Amino acid sequence: MTDSINMQKVAEIAGVHRTTVSMALKNNPKIPQSTRKRIQKIANDMGYRPNPMVSALMSQRRSNSKLAAQSAIAFVTNWETKFAWKNISSKYNKIYKGAKEQANLLGYNLEHIWLKEPGMTTRRVTKIMQTRGIYGIVVAPVSRRLFVENKAYENLNVDWDQFTSVAVGYTPPKPAINRVVHDYFHAMRRAIHECSKLGYSRFGLVLEEGIIDAVDHLWHAALLIEDYQAKRTMIPPLFIKAFRKNAWQEIVPWFRRHKPEIIISLHPESFSDILKDSAIRVPQDVGLVSLDKSEDTHFAGIQQEAQRIGIAAIELLVGQIHQNKIGIPAFPQHLLIQGEWSPGSTINI
Repeated sequence: MTDSINMQKVAEIAGVHRTTVSMALKNNPKIPQSTRKRIQKIANDMGYRPNPMVSALMSQRRSNSKLAAQSAIAFVTNWETKFAWKNISSKYNKIYKGAKEQANLLGYNLEHIWLKEPGMTTRRVTKIMQTRGIYGIVVAPVSRRLFVENKAYENLNVDWDQFTSVAVGYTPPKPAINRVVHDYFHAMRRAIHECSKLGYSRFGLVLEEGIIDAVDHLWHAALLIEDYQAKRTMIPPLFIKAFRKNAWQEIVPWFRRHKPEIIISLHPESFSDILKDSAIRVPQDVGLVSLDKSEDTHFAGIQQEAQRIGIAAIELLVGQIHQNKIGIPAFPQHLLIQGEWSPGSTINI
């Protein structure tokens, strides 16, 4: 019975054109929501199911059409200034580089759009993107300062129902769209396992306030599990007041009180000189491990594979575009990209 139910028959029952049925079943926002829901219910009640072979062919045709038109993808940021994200860390440049190269490989242009541009209202953002032929959006991570100051949601003036979107990282946490993120949980466990092989057994976590939320508590959770499984007494983590003068001075009394053998931190270079000035030698007295190691540093730690994250974000986004998945998904997906352990001179080998 269901084999004989096609889109044309759904259109006849619904009293609309076949094209309207096609758009409604793809949840196209150009069709009013009430009409979409009514047509979707009729199709479901009739037992309509799309032919997967036809769907694949149409997806290929749409893809080829978009490639010919040189469609664009937006890389949207809402940092304090337009290019602050480029200057703060090489990681963000690598994310953008990976995204841009992969977009070009798939036939798309990648265009940077700064959401804090003066006069950038929701209507204007939508108009700009539609005029430029933008089908999808990659949402860049927000700055740590915005997240810590609870301003991560500011200027996210996008009509999400009009576009296919993928976020990089856990910030901003809303809207609840699909995401490509570094595997923070695995990274912490990998760092601890590598250090344990070298005989280390007391691990202390030092982070700026707000970072623990920005990574969805996954670093802290992994450390808790590792200490529990190894039957170790956990060293209380030190959360530094972010962006406060002399904040890192707190690390010295914390170190002397708890005596960790390894300090794990996002950027241990922020306080390595403070330890040195306090006659705490690295790695003789304590080892340092970075959770976001740059390629050009001597620190041991995890390299987050930022360029690969950018590539994966485009792959996920373009796949959704080809499937006409528009708007905020009912069940968001999180794609995890594992980092790599990289030895360094800040631990004893």
